[in-house]
Parts: sequence; C-alpha cells; structure tokens
Amino acid sequence: MLALLGRVGILLLIYFLFFLGPFGVYSVGMVVFLFFARISLTLLEENPGWDQRGWSRYRSKRRRGL
Repeated sequence: MLALLGRVGILLLIYFLFFLGPFGVYSVGMVVFLFFARISLTLLEENPGWDQRGWSRYRSKRRRGL
C-alpha cells in the first residue's frame, strides 16, 4: 500500500512540475531557497555568539594559532 502511495505521489509530482513549466519550477525553487535563507538568518541573528562577519572571527583565531 505504501509503495502504491509513493508511486502515485511521484506521478503527481511529475504532472505538477510538467504543468508548472520550467519557469514555474525555477520560481518555486527560488521561493524555497529564500524561505530557508530567511529562517537561517533569523536563527543566526538570535545567536548571541555570532557576529555580522560570519566565520571571520573563527578564521582569525586559526591564523593566530588559537
């Protein structure tokens, strides 16, 4: 039963992407990318140990041998 549902789900996904067209697929991908980028930015802003420069503080410590 689960295999049948998986096959039906894959077929529905293929039909959805076919009717959406290539630009629709690209736009859906861009929306998903922006959504996850926004989530990650909010998580980084809430973390007090993270600065605006990203990994530059970590890299500078590695250069000094710490």
